[in-house]
Amino acid sequence: MADSVTITERLYIAAPAEEVWRFTQNDLNRPLWNEHCSSPKIVESQPCRVLRFEGCGRLSGYWTYETRGNGTVWSQTNTILLAKPFHRLLGPLLRLRLRRSMRASMRKVKEALEFSEDLSGSLHEDFF
Repeated sequence: MADSVTITERLYIAAPAEEVWRFTQNDLNRPLWNEHCSSPKIVESQPCRVLRFEGCGRLSGYWTYETRGNGTVWSQTNTILLAKPFHRLLGPLLRLRLRRSMRASMRKVKEALEFSEDLSGSLHEDFF
């Protein structure tokens, strides 16, 4: 049995990479869309390109921001450690939950950036 579960999700957002980066890296915004890790320990950061993090419990990973036309392909690769034998037995369930959680949080960012009245990265109180 594996000692970890790794999931990668990609999502196109119709906003420049700078806007997606600024929104996702704003500590005030993160709890609104990412309930699992409100203050990751940043290991590597290349603005508007890649972010590596750890220190979110058993979760670590990296995110990339690739410019595509007028938008951004945002990719998240997250790994959760299955430290205990019991966790390893639950691996398939944890994989499913992690994937669903990632998709839901990424959709929140997409909606906030694509459907807010402006693309400044500021949230409107009625959005969430």
